[in-house]
Amino acid sequence: MTSGRNSLRVRAGVVAAALLAVTLGPWAVALAEGGSLSVDASINGQSLAEADSGAPVVVEPIGQTDIVVRATNDSDQVVEVGRVRIAGRVLGLSVVGLDVSYDPTRIRPGQTVDLVVDGQDVFVSAEHQASGLLVGRLEVLSTEREVLGSQDFVLRVAGSPVSVLSVFTLVVAGLTVAGLIATLVAVSRRRLAPSRWRRAVRFGLIGLGAATALVMSLSLLGILAPTLGVAIPLVLIAVVLGGLVGWISPGPLSMEDEFDSIGGTVAFVPESGAPPGSVPQPPPYRGG
Repeated sequence: MTSGRNSLRVRAGVVAAALLAVTLGPWAVALAEGGSLSVDASINGQSLAEADSGAPVVVEPIGQTDIVVRATNDSDQVVEVGRVRIAGRVLGLSVVGLDVSYDPTRIRPGQTVDLVVDGQDVFVSAEHQASGLLVGRLEVLSTEREVLGSQDFVLRVAGSPVSVLSVFTLVVAGLTVAGLIATLVAVSRRRLAPSRWRRAVRFGLIGLGAATALVMSLSLLGILAPTLGVAIPLVLIAVVLGGLVGWISPGPLSMEDEFDSIGGTVAFVPESGAPPGSVPQPPPYRGG
């Protein structure tokens, strides 16, 4: 029994760690990335350094877009730039992207170079992919696709109300509500799992779904961008609180408690001809 409980705890820990890794992993990778270039970029004249939830960079899927990337080589070696990439993310998922290649551009130590991207409808694919506030990231890559420098910002995509991100948010919210209703019904009927760890994982998943739906809804409504400082605390708090609620939630009733809850009594009916109050005996065993 002890080994079974330990195995269940290990599996529950692995599931929780995997969920957090999927949710928070892309941010950790982004934070770990470095580079030899300092980047100061602008889109349609608006500086990315000043873009936040209150004043995001507005991206129109249809129309002229002018991007200027000022890259300064802070290293002591010559670097060669070959590509500029822009991505808009929600909870680590890239939903908007732009990848522009250049002829190899060499930047000497201490030199500053302006990389210009201008074109019509360069974000046209974003119209049906996302809408609302996103966490943006602009990266300058080498000819070998190594990240030389990057800049984070907040962008607002003027996409369709029925974008892929909107539908995905509704699906996450719907599944979370369905899971919550099913769990509450199980609680009222005392049909939850006997193991506290399994109950904690079940409620923790509901907390994860609720936090994910909340962060994505705030993003879609243009209220708050899903930045590190917003999403990580919400996700962690929701998962921990959900796990605690599951841990203290009531498990299934024992046979005695279940019998008492329905007010039952046991009455033995003696066989015909047996004296009153006698207990019926099981039939003799016949080996076969």
